Amino acid sequence: MLANSVSAQGVVFNRWKPEENIVVFESNAPAELLIARTRSVNGILKMPSQLISAASGEVVVETGSFRSGVTVRDESIRSPEWLNAEYHPLARLTINRLISDESVFGVSREVEAVAEGVLEIRGITHEISVAATLCYMPPHHLGDADARLRIDSEFEIDIR
Repeated sequence: MLANSVSAQGVVFNRWKPEENIVVFESNAPAELLIARTRSVNGILKMPSQLISAASGEVVVETGSFRSGVTVRDESIRSPEWLNAEYHPLARLTINRLISDESVFGVSREVEAVAEGVLEIRGITHEISVAATLCYMPPHHLGDADARLRIDSEFEIDIR
């Protein structure tokens, strides 16, 4: 039996600096630990105010872009047995709502929350509720023209 997890580590949707966006795919298969990363991540966060409960968003990852550093493993990750990238080139996480003991985002302050939404991977839809650490940086904070949100989260799913 395969235990697979997807770990979104330090995802900041920054269209001017896409090299800062990253998603990590990890599989704890009995034979070996497999870790692959991609920076082909895009997304949008809707925040009509700084209220955490009003935020929603979407994260999209190109499934064929994961790289482990070993070509044979990369091909395996893209294969029908794993991510099936040929027929399902995108994985999509839709965040419908955030729940937190905090009511508003603070500037450059980490907030613990639960993200509820839907993950679509390999054409299969999973309803999810995952713990996340969020850090909001408003427009023009630290010199960036755009608002940014760092999302740190790790969760397991069965991709079969």
